[in-house]
Amino acid sequence: MLEEDVDSGDWVGEYQRGCDWEMYTTELADCFEGSVFCFLSEVLYQKLGIVLFGLEIEDLSKDKSSSKLVLNPADFVIPSNKDFRVLAFVIAKNKQQSDLSMAEDVRSSLCCHICYRCSNAYIPYFRKSLAF
Repeated sequence: MLEEDVDSGDWVGEYQRGCDWEMYTTELADCFEGSVFCFLSEVLYQKLGIVLFGLEIEDLSKDKSSSKLVLNPADFVIPSNKDFRVLAFVIAKNKQQSDLSMAEDVRSSLCCHICYRCSNAYIPYFRKSLAF
């Protein structure tokens, strides 16, 4: 078998595995407030196997035209759900897996790894806000 054939087989397998995944939007649970995006992305991938790659953020004090879509905003801190509507863009195997609004029992175990008060306390200098 030629090396070229082996390489083409690798990408076909990878492509087929990727076909099992879809892109979803989901609201974020309150417990994610204060999390740094890159840290949240890493924990969600490690704990749930989903890929968080972007956010849509709408300032609730303004009209709908004030929403912004941000892709991989590395050092961005997730704002409060009281002041902003935050939708996450994720890649997951199904809609149920993509749900980050979560039931309370799932939230408590996952959010303990993520919340600002626990896990992110050592990086307050990364706090950034999104200018609207």
